[in-house]
Amino acid sequence: MVEFTQFPPHMLRREIDFLKYMFREKQLMYVSGDIAYAVGDMYVAMTGWRSHVVPGAGTVQIIASVYLLKELGYCVMDMGSVMDYKIRIGATLVSRNEFITHFREG
Repeated sequence: MVEFTQFPPHMLRREIDFLKYMFREKQLMYVSGDIAYAVGDMYVAMTGWRSHVVPGAGTVQIIASVYLLKELGYCVMDMGSVMDYKIRIGATLVSRNEFITHFREG
């Protein structure tokens, strides 16, 4: 059983806020997490981590994040640099100009 935890709702405002959320397994050991900030309707991941103890925890965390962010009204999740696993789970590459345009409009 994996439990999803997040900061209290007052931390999830639609302005620049640092968000941190993690998954915990039964032993309450942190197995995956992300530190990011939000600008407008864009969520920008600064760093993420996963434990080697629970295979797939990082992937589950990213997918759950997408659903949570969509529910909160975010339109874009900037996942940082291109990596094969990000493409495999559905990330879309955008040009630098497209990213900057959305960032400014966000």
